Amino acid sequence: MADSPLRGPTSMRLFAALGIAAVVIATGCGGAAPAPTATAVAESLAASPSPTPVVRAAAPTATLSPAPAPTPPVPARPAPTPTPIPLPATATPGPSVVTTIPVLGENVAGLITLHLELVYDPDVLTPTEVILAPGLSDALLEYAVDSPGRLVVGLIEPRGYTGDGALMQIVFEVGQTDEASPLELERLEAFGGESFIDIPTTPREGVYRAAENEFDAPVIVFGR
Repeated sequence: MADSPLRGPTSMRLFAALGIAAVVIATGCGGAAPAPTATAVAESLAASPSPTPVVRAAAPTATLSPAPAPTPPVPARPAPTPTPIPLPATATPGPSVVTTIPVLGENVAGLITLHLELVYDPDVLTPTEVILAPGLSDALLEYAVDSPGRLVVGLIEPRGYTGDGALMQIVFEVGQTDEASPLELERLEAFGGESFIDIPTTPREGVYRAAENEFDAPVIVFGR
């Protein structure tokens, strides 16, 4: 705010002089000192110190910075178009094919126990059941798939069995293939006769042909 006309250096000197005069007058009224002369008032004004002028700092000047240039917008990339991938056609499985293949015996006489293992291709055939031939219907039978491609069969006929032909029928489910599967007999063991002796055996390999649904049955030849 600007200084009032009454607050300048001259007015302050005037206030000081008036103060001195008031003191002198008050003293004079008391009868203690004479009234001051004009010369004394002038010397008093000259002796009063002049007030130091106040220097006000200038307000800082704002510096204008140039505004940054706007960043141009980045164009959006178009979304990639998916490429359709053709899926392979799924084949519809046809009806399952079931075939029954016998295990034949030649020169069978007094057979009491028999153990055999039939080896086949598990991609072509899957055994589901073993059925004894009519002449062995009273025999004890056990069978199991020991591992894929190997069927284990055992039978006991306490009275002894004699006769050529089918010893058992093996039911297979055929896979979706036209391949052929071997039918190999392994680990043959046979016992029989009055003294329950070991009966020599010789296997003859068979084969199953899926394309024609035909087979050559495997054969066990007993005796020498």
